[in-house]
Amino acid sequence: MTWGCLEKEKQVQPRGFDSAQPVLPDPGDAPRGVRRRLIVGVAWIIVVSVLGQGSAFLYTLISARLLGYEDYGRLAMIQSIVVTFASFAGLGLGATATKFISELRGSDPDRVGRILGLCQLATALTGVAYAFGLVLLAPWIAGSLVHAPALAATLRWGAIYVLFCTLNGYQVGAIAGFEAFSLLAKVNAVLGPSAVALTFGFTSLLGLPGAILALGASMACSWTVHQWALRNECRRYAVRIRCANFRAEIPLLWNFTLPAALSGCVGGLALMGCNVLLVRHRGTFTEVALFNAAYTIRVLALLVPNMVSRVSTPLLCNLRVVNKAHAYRRTFWVCLLLNGGLTTAAGVLLFLIAPYLLALFGKDFAGGRAVLGLLLASAAAEAFAVALFQPLYGHGKIWTQLAIVTCWSTVLLGGTWWTVDRGGAAAVAGCYLAAWLLSAMLYGIVVSRLFRDEEASCPSETASLPAVLPAEAA
Repeated sequence: MTWGCLEKEKQVQPRGFDSAQPVLPDPGDAPRGVRRRLIVGVAWIIVVSVLGQGSAFLYTLISARLLGYEDYGRLAMIQSIVVTFASFAGLGLGATATKFISELRGSDPDRVGRILGLCQLATALTGVAYAFGLVLLAPWIAGSLVHAPALAATLRWGAIYVLFCTLNGYQVGAIAGFEAFSLLAKVNAVLGPSAVALTFGFTSLLGLPGAILALGASMACSWTVHQWALRNECRRYAVRIRCANFRAEIPLLWNFTLPAALSGCVGGLALMGCNVLLVRHRGTFTEVALFNAAYTIRVLALLVPNMVSRVSTPLLCNLRVVNKAHAYRRTFWVCLLLNGGLTTAAGVLLFLIAPYLLALFGKDFAGGRAVLGLLLASAAAEAFAVALFQPLYGHGKIWTQLAIVTCWSTVLLGGTWWTVDRGGAAAVAGCYLAAWLLSAMLYGIVVSRLFRDEEASCPSETASLPAVLPAEAA
């Protein structure tokens, strides 16, 4: 299904738009314009993240209180499985949409429409395929992998989440590529409260199956509202989504989308594998419940850095393509220091109040402070790693990213297999810390090489950065 924008004379055009002239950032707006875009974007993303992560935290809290320790562990296990299926089905197209829309939205709306059409068609096919696959494989996954055959029927309900999460992923990435952060804030203002209400209603009535149904229903609502938001941005930029001439995008698929999809698959399998090992070696879902509660608190430490990254990623891509080397470098270093410093400070604060936070989930979760401490330390390492990844993303070095994710997954899964018998959830948390420390180090090495190569080829501080488009990506 394709849809487009209104006729040109009826379109709501962005400032400076002319049908014969591409929309390009004002060359004179650096550094003030870049700083303003970053500050305004982060301000809106604060609203987006507070609403989005706040509703996710409340979903976890409500589920834990209503289901109890053991059933909450089962919910966490099912969540990890359906999220892994969704990451497979998404094919990395959310990241693809963010990068290339941020680079091309002002200069090549026809190609943006073609890329969006490709994403739309691909996610429709893979979403249906993986949702159907989960329905078919649910008995084997529940029985052979998790050793809990009774979960098969509940796991099948997760297919709703897999379908709509796959369809929605590229839409969220595309809206971020348009830098429409105020629109994302409005979307989350609608979706956040509705997700909490659905969770409370379905879980109260149906228990564990209801919690899974609430996930699927919330994602269906998210897909609907984000589709409206994406149409709005396409009208603004005169983009018409069309499913045609995909052969021209083969370099993009090979150099960016394929390694991004494989990265998601490798990482998703490692995360799911850790939960499976935790259940099989400990013989109970309680350790999974404890780990997931601590992990939910860990997400709070990454709240502000995630806000910065969601704004800085499309911004840095856009700065590269319009050849603003000085603004690019300065924005990168500011984001790196912000991410690392804020996450470390948030982690210390959350660790100090850990007993009170864990008690919110129920009295059975009170013993999870050691697990939480290790996870908070890993959050600081992750914040640096994610910030260091952005130059790789902008340069199109996604095959290198796949190699680093493979190292991350090997340390995480291999370490868990080696230590889970002795340490349980704490062992998995320690492996998270080791994996993220290794990743941050590897990203740092690659980024230093990228910057050194650029300085060698463009010795002048004001020299332009080469704009990397899909056919040129390494």
